[in-house]
Amino acid sequence: MTANTSPTITLADDPADTTVRFRREIEQLESTRSKVEADAIKSDDSGYGAQKLARLEDDLRLARAKFAAAERAEQTAAATMGDPAAIAAALAEFEADPGLSIDAVATAIASIEQTVAAYFAAVDEREAALAAWRTRLKALGLPGAGVAVDGDPVSYGLYAIEARGGRVTPIDKPANFLAYVTEQATSGRQVTGKQDPRQSLPQHDTRASHTEHLTVTLTAALGGQSVGHKLSTRTNATASTLEQLVRNGHATVVEGRVDGSPAATK
Repeated sequence: MTANTSPTITLADDPADTTVRFRREIEQLESTRSKVEADAIKSDDSGYGAQKLARLEDDLRLARAKFAAAERAEQTAAATMGDPAAIAAALAEFEADPGLSIDAVATAIASIEQTVAAYFAAVDEREAALAAWRTRLKALGLPGAGVAVDGDPVSYGLYAIEARGGRVTPIDKPANFLAYVTEQATSGRQVTGKQDPRQSLPQHDTRASHTEHLTVTLTAALGGQSVGHKLSTRTNATASTLEQLVRNGHATVVEGRVDGSPAATK
């Protein structure tokens, strides 16, 4: 049967070592004093011996004071130090603590890298789709500008494609979106003094918000236009203005919807 042994704990500046060193210094000084006293008895120069003994006494007082201080430090260290077995057990737990592992952090970093790669891949795929539509419209013989289909202007070029009242444009400087989100995440709060580029993202694809046109007929003369005059989003009138005319009773809907109500049918 193996006996339990207490863990050995050593200090880089062990007060016990300092105590031993000062004790040896005292022993050496006392030995030197004994020799000086013996020499003084044999010597005729009593003045020299007295001076030397006086210096030794001063050195001894200082050494004893340092020794006493070292003893107090040693006692304090012994009282402060916890149970060696408990310390060893705690360090064993420290060594095995999974909460200190970098594995989760490394996995999160890899996930960030994958997400960033997926983000730029999505941007690239969208740009490729936009380029493919330019090529397709051109192959259909459609002019890049100056043409309308069912009353909707259609145009396309190196930047935007406009059709059916909607507009699709490339996402310029996609890294700006990533930089803003990263800064917001690392600062732990809303980034101030900078415009959130995410707010402009819907502007790069307005198809869904403009696929249904609104056309109204005036029921009252307004703005120099007579009763019966038609206004439409197809001719650059804004939907909000036309909707307000209908709500105020100054127009009726002939195409589209206002507040969920379809155009009146004759």
